[in-house]
Amino acid sequence: MLKKVKADAFISTDGYVCKSTQVKTLNVIHDLNFEHRPYDLPANVARYYKKNMPKFAHKANRIATVSQFSKDDLVKTYNLSPDKIDIVYNGCNSLFKPISNEEKVKVRYKYAAGRPFFLYIGSMHPRKNILNLMKAFDIFKKASNTDMKLLLVGKAMWSNKDIQSLYHTLKHRHDIHFLGHVKTPELAKIMAAANALTFVPYFEGFGIPLLEAMNCEVPVITSNTTSLPEVAGKAALFVNPDSADAIANAMVQIHKEPHIREELIAAALIQRQKFSWDKTAALLWESFEKMMA
Repeated sequence: MLKKVKADAFISTDGYVCKSTQVKTLNVIHDLNFEHRPYDLPANVARYYKKNMPKFAHKANRIATVSQFSKDDLVKTYNLSPDKIDIVYNGCNSLFKPISNEEKVKVRYKYAAGRPFFLYIGSMHPRKNILNLMKAFDIFKKASNTDMKLLLVGKAMWSNKDIQSLYHTLKHRHDIHFLGHVKTPELAKIMAAANALTFVPYFEGFGIPLLEAMNCEVPVITSNTTSLPEVAGKAALFVNPDSADAIANAMVQIHKEPHIREELIAAALIQRQKFSWDKTAALLWESFEKMMA
């Protein structure tokens, strides 16, 4: 337990110190997914956040969050003043960049039996919508009759019984590969070799994989909800995450219509310039200065 803080100010990413000290605090709140989808979390985790996060938010001298969507949500859900909240967008690791065709071939043979693939990056969390993504891929395979694979990169979160149960019912399950956690240098190569990123969560405060795909010049399929249209701009095909058919149709478009791929990549070259970790650092420092003032 933190008993004493010897500082003039503190940046908190978990809120605890905001509740326990009189030191000025800048609280970084990514999003409020637990307020809108508590059933995606273990009951004790959801209860903790729902009980304490409003206290942390009101106690903090300032709040930084990662999108306009999250700022608006904080204002509405916790009745906070918008003047207290700064938008500090995320950035992208510089390792994410295009690779040569020869490197792409090596990655495909290493992870996808030499085949082209769609890619998901993120935890195996219920709100990430893995179930509908898998269903969509099965529909896509039936509609397109291709040798495409689906690679899912990320660690398990709590129980994955639903994912396991669905997997065994899918006709094309042998073309779906779970890679687990992959270290960043290798992950960047996998992203750059992908046919498209398929990132279709129900709720997202930002969505860093979108930036990673843009920087690798890989087209994006993502949800039309929460912060994702704000981050992707015109550089993505947007889908209803509740509809496996809509996700599958976007996969078919990416696969069969090369001009769509080219348009999305061209738009990404512009959209990605809005985000960098240098800009993040500058904005966070501005927020800190406002708090001290």
